Amino acid sequence: RKVFPPRRGRRLSGLSGDAVAVAASLALHNAVAPHWHAIRRGGAASVRFAGGIAERRFVAPVREIALELLNRRQPLSEPTAVEDAEASLETMLQDLYPSEGLSRAEALAAATRAYEEEMRAGAVRNLLSGKMVRLLLLQVQALKLQSLRAMDTLDRLFDS
Repeated sequence: RKVFPPRRGRRLSGLSGDAVAVAASLALHNAVAPHWHAIRRGGAASVRFAGGIAERRFVAPVREIALELLNRRQPLSEPTAVEDAEASLETMLQDLYPSEGLSRAEALAAATRAYEEEMRAGAVRNLLSGKMVRLLLLQVQALKLQSLRAMDTLDRLFDS
């Protein structure tokens, strides 16, 4: 059996492989160096983009599933939002009908009738000179209260 001594590097035109590798590295460095900042920015942007995909496709769904399994989700409405909306609606109704002693349902019905009368009397004219804006705000507040109550009901349903 013949034993050959180990080679120290390949010879290419009389140069060792190490010298060729150093020359190739230097050529690559000289070609890339002027563009290094753009390459780093592009790499950072790619990492952020991949992170966004991972967050949207994997992390967020797994987090939502875990929170649902642990029943630790964010409520749909703030705990005091319903009470605040009720107090605001009461104030608006008291300002509109101060001394009539109506229940909330009666006052809302009266406000709805007044709104319809204002609309029949001329919406544009009453919008500028009448109490149309006030009645519209009252209607919006009533809708807000109903929406908050529905969200509160959903929160209690989810928590059970």
